[in-house]
Amino acid sequence: MAFETHVLAKDEGFYLCPNAINATPTIDRTRNIVYSIAADGMLYGLDLGTGKVKFGPVQFVPAFSKNWSLNLVDGTIYTSISQGCGGALSGVYSMEITDPTHPVTRVLFLRKRYGAGVWGRGGPVVGKNRAIYCATGDGPFDPSVGDFGSSFVAASLSDLKLLDYYTPTNWREITKYDLDISSAGQVWFAYRNYNLLAGGGKEGRKGSSYSTVHNATARQRSESFRARRHLGRTFGLE
Repeated sequence: MAFETHVLAKDEGFYLCPNAINATPTIDRTRNIVYSIAADGMLYGLDLGTGKVKFGPVQFVPAFSKNWSLNLVDGTIYTSISQGCGGALSGVYSMEITDPTHPVTRVLFLRKRYGAGVWGRGGPVVGKNRAIYCATGDGPFDPSVGDFGSSFVAASLSDLKLLDYYTPTNWREITKYDLDISSAGQVWFAYRNYNLLAGGGKEGRKGSSYSTVHNATARQRSESFRARRHLGRTFGLE
């Protein structure tokens, strides 16, 4: 099926901003529907057998944005955005599709301007602890204004509310030298009573791989210099 669009891209496409379909589709096996984002940011649900439109199209993300693979969990589709293509702000986006006549869209912006892209071909990662995780690329880090560059971030699955974040102490160096810690996808796993997120960037050394954890006690730790910058703890597995 060819998606129709009546929106024209402001800028000519190139390898960083192709102005084309970028996100890998996701399949709802209970309804036999495959969901995909068109170049204009519209979400389509197509019948797996016939290709006929069964859902939408509904505006999900900004037109010609660089969005990543779709993940479907409990009737909600998630994606992430990076690069600032089409003027889109970086963050995690979700659309509740349980009621096709009243889809609900939510977004957690992780940078108020260009930067802090949420990379990773696989899109945001969902843990069994009912949280969604991502990592951001180069950009400023200032939680007071909503900037979470060079960080790992955890949000609530249902409403994308910020739960926790971890930012390496050398985030300025990472940003300065374009060492995006979000360049590789992340993996969530549980260890004992910890929720762990593993990911790596472009530093190319052991120190560029981080294992981060968030839990209910993160907000209760003392306001030390480290705690102010890292609400999540690093947790090493020997």
